[in-house]
Amino acid sequence: MIVNAWSSSPVPGPGAKEPASGSYGFRMSKKDRDQHFKKEWSSVIIKLPNDVEAEVDLSKRDAFWDDCPELWHLAIKAWLAKNGYAGWEEGCPPPFVLTPLGGNRFHLEGPA
Repeated sequence: MIVNAWSSSPVPGPGAKEPASGSYGFRMSKKDRDQHFKKEWSSVIIKLPNDVEAEVDLSKRDAFWDDCPELWHLAIKAWLAKNGYAGWEEGCPPPFVLTPLGGNRFHLEGPA
């Protein structure tokens, strides 16, 4: 599935050396969320391209199942910043591919 980089606060433009102060993660369509995620999961694990595994807590994130299908974690923010993806033109976040590996595990590739 295609996911887009996401930030909870305004991001700097492309090429910025530092990320914004808010949370960073990936936003997906509600259709992809409903197809690939299960409400009974308390967390999901995203294997980033640097082999770091980010365990995203969903247990207190009712908004994920409402209008905010975002997965965010400090390791995702660090990876986006280190690889130059923490800044983008307004309305044009970089896309990535998030592949289900089975159960609550996913692998990130990208950019798409």
